[in-house]
Amino acid sequence: MGVHALDERRRMTAESIVAGMTPHETSEFLRIPYRTVTATVEDLQRLLGVFTLRALSFRLVATGLVPFPGPPARLRLPDLVRHAWAALRWDILDVDLLPMLAARLGAPGAHIQATLDQLCEKHATSLHGLIGVGFAHRVLNGHEPVVPPHAAAVRPAPPGTGQWDASAAQRRVLALVASGRDTVACARAEGTTTSAVVWSIGRCKTMAGVATGRALIDAALRARVLLPPEVTGELKPTGGEQLVLACLPLDVPELLLAVAISDRTGLGVDEVHGFLRQIRIRYPSDEAAVYAAWKLGVITAHTPAPAPPSQDPPPPAAAPVRAALPGRTAGGHAHVPHGDGPALKVSAREHQTLTLLTVDGMSPTEAAARLRVQPSTVRSYEQSMRRRAGVACLRALTHRALWNNLLEPLDAGDRTPGTAAADVLAVWRCLPVDVPDARLVGQITRMTGLRAARVQAHLYQLRATGLSDPQLIAAGWYRRILTSTVATAPAIAQHHPSAAPQFDRLRLLPGTAQEPGTVASPFTGTAVAGQDLDFVRTTAATCRLFLTQVPATRWGPVIGLPEVGDALLLTAAGPRPAQRGPAARIVRPGTRIDLPRPGTQTGTGRYWAIGPNVPLWTPNDLAWLLKDPTPPLPTTSESAP
Repeated sequence: MGVHALDERRRMTAESIVAGMTPHETSEFLRIPYRTVTATVEDLQRLLGVFTLRALSFRLVATGLVPFPGPPARLRLPDLVRHAWAALRWDILDVDLLPMLAARLGAPGAHIQATLDQLCEKHATSLHGLIGVGFAHRVLNGHEPVVPPHAAAVRPAPPGTGQWDASAAQRRVLALVASGRDTVACARAEGTTTSAVVWSIGRCKTMAGVATGRALIDAALRARVLLPPEVTGELKPTGGEQLVLACLPLDVPELLLAVAISDRTGLGVDEVHGFLRQIRIRYPSDEAAVYAAWKLGVITAHTPAPAPPSQDPPPPAAAPVRAALPGRTAGGHAHVPHGDGPALKVSAREHQTLTLLTVDGMSPTEAAARLRVQPSTVRSYEQSMRRRAGVACLRALTHRALWNNLLEPLDAGDRTPGTAAADVLAVWRCLPVDVPDARLVGQITRMTGLRAARVQAHLYQLRATGLSDPQLIAAGWYRRILTSTVATAPAIAQHHPSAAPQFDRLRLLPGTAQEPGTVASPFTGTAVAGQDLDFVRTTAATCRLFLTQVPATRWGPVIGLPEVGDALLLTAAGPRPAQRGPAARIVRPGTRIDLPRPGTQTGTGRYWAIGPNVPLWTPNDLAWLLKDPTPPLPTTSESAP
């Protein structure tokens, strides 16, 4: 190839590069747009199969496309200086050049950097400009290879090779990313802006058809846009870590990675998280870990590319039937009577969801990824089960499901808290209490008599195992720390006049249910809503939360409706400022309500949760249920339950 092979624009640009000018300086010197210069440099790099300006300068002079910049004259140079100067032709990233020279020449990197700086200053040129000067002084002769021997650094394939039409700049950015550098470090190494680096990565992802950096590096190595490294003699990771490392290129969002790897390998999600932590301690980024997996031979060109999980939801699997758990029904439902309360039934898909959220310790997002549904669907399943179970939080639902044999107790192995002090066990036993997480510490304080700071410290100690609260409940059930006799309702004043004689099937009262008794009732038979009484209807969970906040001395009559999982609060008939609120509604006037007899059950099982011998609910106390927007819960200076 001769000089005539280049047109005028390419020839002038090539001569400027060999003279040591940067693309910006070339643009100003030739008075042509910067984009035109960069496009021309890209064309020359593609033509000569190199991706750095240093290697481009070498190839331009070695092929005769640009003449020597002066008469040759041999210089007397120390071996270190001559070797460092000659190594500038290597087609490797600038950021990798100095470490490689330091390793090969056995000299400190700072000493080599000072040597190169002195050469640039002496000859008033840049590093790539030293190439032409090196030819002039016979440091280089044009027969040397541009590929360094036994390069350990990440190397892009020459432009024009591989399965993608990636530019030299894009290949350099890919190599920088694969070496573990972030966007800022890539921009600094390239002498460009972070937006330009992000744009290059985005273009490469489009060419590869992937969405994540992990999958991008794997795809670039398979497409030979990055040169696959030679497999080293280092020991491969074994067992689960090797499985996780091999699955890192899965093209799923970071939030769903552990679940996707768990699906593919059969490892537990917690195990996957543990192996990911080990990998991320060892390597600076996931992209660097993927490249290391190729270098270790964990992934090769013959390994099937990991396909992303199917977006089609799998058919619902039947809830697992275990011989040790009597009472399960075939046909996709799990059903075990649970003593005092109504039977809890869950569908096969709800059972999957319940297991993932509780025993497996997944978040709704992780569970949704496992089930191939939206997180909102998982939350809907959970809310439906909580409503039917008559509980307000996932901790109480976990306890109820274990009580009903819907879940297997969890053997957490070495993650289970060891020998615990009595106070820790007391806090552990209170975890299923059915209150919002924000009120958990306060409620356990009332139930155990411990100080709030001590309760919080014990909770930290339990959670330091890495187990979620539902997992701690399942593990406590396995160790018999929690049993079916542990109350999930908050403790209340035990001397309320109507609390003792009630048999609370829905567990509306935040206390221990008693067998039915007999109490004289001013209400018998049937009442007409809007005439005899008004009835405020709400869910069992909302009623329970409401009763925990209202002082027991102000409680009014409550009827439990186990057949639908609701409760009726009785108040005097009269006009209301609101017929429906965010948490309850007034039963339509004219509706006939069958009232249970004291100490008995009628119809489909309705009962007096709080007996009819107490005063009716006042409008002020019911305002929280009916007004919108919702005011604060009605509390007073009295000792709240």
